[in-house]
Amino acid sequence: MINASQFAERLEELMFYAGTNGVELSVRTGIDEANIYKYLNAVWLPSSAIAIKLADYFKCTLDFLFARTDENTATTFKECPPFAQRLREIIEKSGKTKAQIINKCGVSEAVFYRWLNGKRAPTADSIARLADGLERSMDYIVGREI
Repeated sequence: MINASQFAERLEELMFYAGTNGVELSVRTGIDEANIYKYLNAVWLPSSAIAIKLADYFKCTLDFLFARTDENTATTFKECPPFAQRLREIIEKSGKTKAQIINKCGVSEAVFYRWLNGKRAPTADSIARLADGLERSMDYIVGREI
């Protein structure tokens, strides 16, 4: 599970070390400035697509961005495939059934099948659940790892 306050702290830290502010971050990433301030105030968490934009901008892993680890092991990342495609790859590589993944990761069956059919993108929190359940990184789950 992702903690909005910890995410806000990490985002503020990354912005400080990058020498940027909310306005500049908004301009450089295309993320709405009001949303950036909502993230910084722990009002809400970014979508998975926005989280990937932020991680790309700061050249960090998603696990580091969401304060799930204190070590940024980022080097370079590849472009993420559509999540439905990535989820099919994960199922195939894991050797687990869809039901086993759903149960182990604590996600809703209906939502899982919406992801699988490309009808819905996972939230950052759902990506974290999948990462925890499959004992992988968030970057692995979204297909960002090289």
